[in-house]
Order: sequence, then structure tokens, then C-alpha cells
Amino acid sequence: MDHIVYAAKDATFTLMTSNYGIPSLRIEGEGAADRMSCGPSDTVRIGGQPVSAGVLVALWGMQRARTSPQREMAADFCRQWPEGMQVV
Repeated sequence: MDHIVYAAKDATFTLMTSNYGIPSLRIEGEGAADRMSCGPSDTVRIGGQPVSAGVLVALWGMQRARTSPQREMAADFCRQWPEGMQVV
């Protein structure tokens, strides 16, 4: 299942799972040079500011409104980068 992590007028950041079950962050829209998939250590731009994809997903995953499957998917994404921010 896909989950929109962040949506702006020029780009959408969607947390999705590959055919192999590995979560990745997909960026689509005019704000993205092209469609691209990111891992947690990759840098993305939100409002012109650089931020790691792992931090973006971890902050999204720790919001109270998240369901258990959403939190688990965010945690799985962040675990790919042990040195980065984690969902707790």
C-alpha cells in the first residue's frame, strides 16, 4: 500500500513498497526533475530546504494519526539507514 508522506503544489512524496518488499520514497511532480525513488540517506528538498528522506519519513511515521501499518512501513524504511533517524 502507498502512503503520501508530503504533498506540495509541485511535488508529491509517496512511501511505497517495491516488488521485493523494500520500502522507498517516490517523488513525482513538477518539483521533481523526473520521477525518482529515494532511500533514507538520500537528500530531498522540502520548500527549498535540504532534508534527508529518512528524517522526513521518520517524522511522518511518528505522528499520532498514523496507523500501525503506516508506522511499521516508516520504521522499515528508516531501518535501511541505521545511522539515521528512526521511528520509535
